[in-house]
Amino acid sequence: MKLLFTAFALLCCLQIFSQEKYSRLNIALNEKQSMQTLASLGLDVDHGRRGKSSFESDFSESEIQRLQQAGISFTVAIDDVQLYYLNRMVQ
Repeated sequence: MKLLFTAFALLCCLQIFSQEKYSRLNIALNEKQSMQTLASLGLDVDHGRRGKSSFESDFSESEIQRLQQAGISFTVAIDDVQLYYLNRMVQ
């Protein structure tokens, strides 16, 4: 019960201070979609996981909108990162 209350309180606090939802995206890297392309959009590319042909990181709703406007394709690995970690904590 104590853990459930703590998780609920944390969720409430995070919702109050969190302005945007963050999602974990996987972006395929190629000639059109490079790390330089992402950086030129003003996205932080200094953290996240980079593979040979992909980049995975957490992006805000506004950053996702910039990706969409630039025609960058991606897949959503985790829709709501905050909720994902809260669920992990409760389990």
